[in-house]
Amino acid sequence: GRVAPRTTAPSTSFLSSKRSQATRDAYGRDLAAFVAHLGGDSGDPHAVSRALLAADVAAVGSWRDAMIAAGHQPASIQRRIAALRTFYRFAESAGLGTGNPARLVESPRVEAARQKRPYIETAEAAKLLAAPNIETAQGARDRAILGLLAVSGLRREEVAGLCGLDVEIGEDAAWATVDGKGGKTRTVGVDADTADALLRFLRLTGRLLKKDGPLFIGRDGKTRLSPRMIDHLVAGYARRA
Repeated sequence: GRVAPRTTAPSTSFLSSKRSQATRDAYGRDLAAFVAHLGGDSGDPHAVSRALLAADVAAVGSWRDAMIAAGHQPASIQRRIAALRTFYRFAESAGLGTGNPARLVESPRVEAARQKRPYIETAEAAKLLAAPNIETAQGARDRAILGLLAVSGLRREEVAGLCGLDVEIGEDAAWATVDGKGGKTRTVGVDADTADALLRFLRLTGRLLKKDGPLFIGRDGKTRLSPRMIDHLVAGYARRA
């Protein structure tokens, strides 16, 4: 009789879903490295898939710890763990898995950033957001900027680059579309207090949200705020808070 054709391995299907050959190669190396850490056959796509789908949070965590001990750079470790997260999302959408063990493993880059750069806790962020006087146009503008940074998670360059057409404020939700790092466009949610501050700023300055051109301007009413100016703005309110 005829031999039944072997089905495509989930890891192979996952890699095939990526358009770029460079992306496929990078993800393939990352998945194979994880399986090799587990002691599996990293050269057989079906063995790779079985090992990936059987792995748990402890397995991913042990791989991260092993990479740290081996001296891998935090950015490389973050990329490898991100590759696992992406695979498990693909597996879930294809009905092949019931969880994403990599989602619960913190990348060392986050820990390193906390050690190297100042960061604030939730209570401190609340004090910072309360520092501007939103009764004035400048204070309302600054409150909106701080909210986009602290709550929506935008980078200073993304906030500086916003135009009036990039923000939508509806009755129940608000969002901003930004051109992010690496030329990638993404849409983020804007919380109600930040949206209210932005509307107040526009109302006090007689400007329209739908208008093209810079959203946040300086005291001259024309010049776009630069990332450096936003740096000074945040530092000033941090001292005040």
